[in-house]
Amino acid sequence: MGRMYTVPFRNILGDAVADADTTVAAVITADTAGHRCRVREIALGFSDDAPADLNIGVALKRTSNVGAGTATAQTPVPFDSLSLASIISGKIDYTAEPTTYGDALWTIELHRQNSLIKEWTPEDAPVCNRNETIGMVTTPRTAAAASMSGHIIFEEF
Repeated sequence: MGRMYTVPFRNILGDAVADADTTVAAVITADTAGHRCRVREIALGFSDDAPADLNIGVALKRTSNVGAGTATAQTPVPFDSLSLASIISGKIDYTAEPTTYGDALWTIELHRQNSLIKEWTPEDAPVCNRNETIGMVTTPRTAAAASMSGHIIFEEF
């Protein structure tokens, strides 16, 4: 098993436009040292100020453009305090969406009164290969915004 890291995000405001995507967090594997990663878990929850009747789509999407979109850098946090820093990078709170996402790797519809924790085994985990980005993308189904917190956990190998 490779080293485990998390890319946490807190109080990210999603888009208020119905069916408009917001990438809340992503892992990026630039072409350095040939490292890749498996997304092992995602988690997402809504703040108390979210609209009472908001349904939202959640998806993992991949792009081969590691520079796509505009976001805030988020250094992955190692699970083991003795681990080396990750070669994989993270970003959160995209203000300009990547336009080169392919088809969704995984999707679910979620009501704001619920929260989400999705885990994958090493065999089933979505893989982010060299020079790729995998983003957690949220899409409100009505014209209402919600603040979200959560994380992406990945295994670097």
